[in-house]
Amino acid sequence: MDLMELFTGPRKGAVADPRVARLRMYLNNLAVFFLVCAMWITLSLVTSTFATTGNITNVLRQSSLWSIIAIGQTVVLITAGIDLSIGSVVGLSSCIVALMLNKGYPISVSCVFTCLCGLGVGAVHAFGITKGKLPPFIMTLAGLTTWFGVGLLITGAMPIGNLPADFKNFSRGDVLGIPNLFLCVIGVMIPTYIILNHTRLGNHLYSIGSNRPGAELNAVPVTRTIFFAYMYSSLLASIVGILVAARLSLGIASNGFTWELQAVASSVIGGTSLFGAVGGVFGPVLGATVLSTINNGANLLNVQPYWQRILTGVIIVAVVFFDQLKKRGK
Repeated sequence: MDLMELFTGPRKGAVADPRVARLRMYLNNLAVFFLVCAMWITLSLVTSTFATTGNITNVLRQSSLWSIIAIGQTVVLITAGIDLSIGSVVGLSSCIVALMLNKGYPISVSCVFTCLCGLGVGAVHAFGITKGKLPPFIMTLAGLTTWFGVGLLITGAMPIGNLPADFKNFSRGDVLGIPNLFLCVIGVMIPTYIILNHTRLGNHLYSIGSNRPGAELNAVPVTRTIFFAYMYSSLLASIVGILVAARLSLGIASNGFTWELQAVASSVIGGTSLFGAVGGVFGPVLGATVLSTINNGANLLNVQPYWQRILTGVIIVAVVFFDQLKKRGK
């Protein structure tokens, strides 16, 4: 392992050491973790309500929703792709599950069917990318508008309420003080970590992101792997749609509006590279916690909402800029 590569990136013309890339990602995660700690300590000192149990629980619940979609986004980014449809899939899924519950279907059946719809959405994206040869940006951008329109169509642009109490109570409950929504994050992190780090499929995801032509020459099932990435991302978005409907007691197409930006921001803050082949499960969760803390802290400090968006945009640009420098070996 070249220690100089750890701090300066690979030399021009040199092949990056995957062990160094992974170590750099873990160091980035550690830095973001300390950033979260610093933000929480600072907000606890400057506000009287941040450190309360209710507020911390609220931060964890919000970050949990963003964490799950960010993990899905990370899987796609590892392949050097991107999924801009996540927010619309969240909204569409909240509409589907709400409509089914209103028609009297059991909660389990409604949730399973909604997840199957999410898998179908991901398959459509992957088909357009692999068979239609469309760039991921264009295909999922089209999905962003299309699935939002479908959500409006099936609901008549009206919110769907009157959801069962058991369904709504789950998102507000906890186990030993840990919010159920955060337990869902753990439930997503464990299988994703295993897939990325201990399976052949995970190796294929990183191989495609690192060098797709080389992966094809080495008999990596590129099409099948890309199908998995986009279907997994949409599946997680559909799960978040279910959780959002439960948390807000409402199914509406605008649920999850612009959350694709939160997913990308959480991923890149957590060390995922937009150029592929770098990413994990801990970074997106930490990145989502950073954004949720910024959002919560700004509200407590009475900072106008648009400053939150400006700050998020600045963070994304800064992280991608430094990631690009590392990629160039500067």
